[in-house]
Amino acid sequence: MEEAVEYKVDVSPKQVKKNKCFPNVAGKPKEEADPILKAELEAAGVECHVFGHEFQHPEVHTGVVGGMHGWKFERRWYYWSASGPGIPIEIAEKLHVEIGQELRVAGHCGCPSPREWFGGFGCGSYHIDTPEALKALANAIKAVVEHGRRVKCLNPMDTRVNDGRDLEAET
Repeated sequence: MEEAVEYKVDVSPKQVKKNKCFPNVAGKPKEEADPILKAELEAAGVECHVFGHEFQHPEVHTGVVGGMHGWKFERRWYYWSASGPGIPIEIAEKLHVEIGQELRVAGHCGCPSPREWFGGFGCGSYHIDTPEALKALANAIKAVVEHGRRVKCLNPMDTRVNDGRDLEAET
């Protein structure tokens, strides 16, 4: 019998001011935009990479990119775009219930649930409108990684996982 997996994800509004959108940095010079973007990423706990050159993007002139555990964070007009290996559906659904209007699945402005949009698969793409939502996604990614460190596959062809129990004793 499989045990239910519990992920602990902090989506508490205590982290940052609720519903405060990011400032519009479209069209600002790189020298003005970069410090703003760096501060936003650092406040959310996302690793910030600052490059001397400017990335070619029509909205935001910047050399700042965020990254953590295979996820890439790029700034757009008034929001962040994040893409990565995915958030398990259980966590993605919890995030959607708590903050789905600000952490938009696949950037969809209609804000469908991850289950609805991805048909039960996890979510690997978000548009993030507020500091609270950026922090919540960063916390969720950290929770997934931490859980993954505790669970180890014995064999890539074996669908069972070792969650600390001795599987040999079960067979």
